[in-house]
Amino acid sequence: MEKTFTTKMGVEIPVKIITDMMIPKEFFGGKNKEETKVMKKFEDLEFDKISDEPYMSGVRSRMVFENGYGVSVISHTYSYGGKDGLFEIAVLDKKGEITYKTPVTNDVIGYLNPEEVTEIMEHVQKL
Repeated sequence: MEKTFTTKMGVEIPVKIITDMMIPKEFFGGKNKEETKVMKKFEDLEFDKISDEPYMSGVRSRMVFENGYGVSVISHTYSYGGKDGLFEIAVLDKKGEITYKTPVTNDVIGYLNPEEVTEIMEHVQKL
């Protein structure tokens, strides 16, 4: 479908309108648009408050992904980086238990900022 676009200078430029049906599968990595997954990010985590004053305080969240794996993200008095406002992440297996047997890590990973948590979450979603 052809239309014209007029610039601020009054120049008309022919523009071809592309619909989803016209975009090749290769544009989406060989998948249909509907099959392209949106990766979960740090911002998608819902944190619960941990309060066992005066011993421990902080936050925690768990999320399970479509592939069955998940993550546990914490930041508290005794977590790696918690005292500095940073986060610790653990990979969860398909039973919801912490696993140390993935290509992502063989331990928990601490001292992470939100962007680094997102990066690890994306790796887990690709397992």
